[in-house]
Amino acid sequence: MPTFCLLLLCVLVLIYLVVPLERRCRVSRRMIYIAGPICKGDLAHNINQATAAFEALARAGLAPLCPQWSCFSTGAFVCPTSGKVYAEATAGGCGLDHRHWLETDLVFVERSDALLRLPGESTGADLEVAHARAKGIPVFDSVAAVIA
Repeated sequence: MPTFCLLLLCVLVLIYLVVPLERRCRVSRRMIYIAGPICKGDLAHNINQATAAFEALARAGLAPLCPQWSCFSTGAFVCPTSGKVYAEATAGGCGLDHRHWLETDLVFVERSDALLRLPGESTGADLEVAHARAKGIPVFDSVAAVIA
């Protein structure tokens, strides 16, 4: 029995090394970049609208990317009274300025199959839309339009 297990392990490792990831995982979801406001306007509203879009797109079988969640990148804290863990939302508190975030986000935009532009004023989201259009990536203005 141990020889069989070793042989099986060797076969699995060989498959992992030889077969491309795309064929191994059999997942073919279109990646949708969610562009929208983060810091301008009400932060909670902005995060909640992006999260709602993420959930709807994921339920529709797509692979949404929600950069709005990056505002929680400074870590988490534990509420001293409840013991619950919460993410701390900040605007640039992790040491990266807007230019660094945008340069990073544009890489994700380029690798996306489409971009969803959420409502609200956002210089960054407008630049992401322009970048997507320049790269020939479809831009949508509603979740329904992306799913259709």
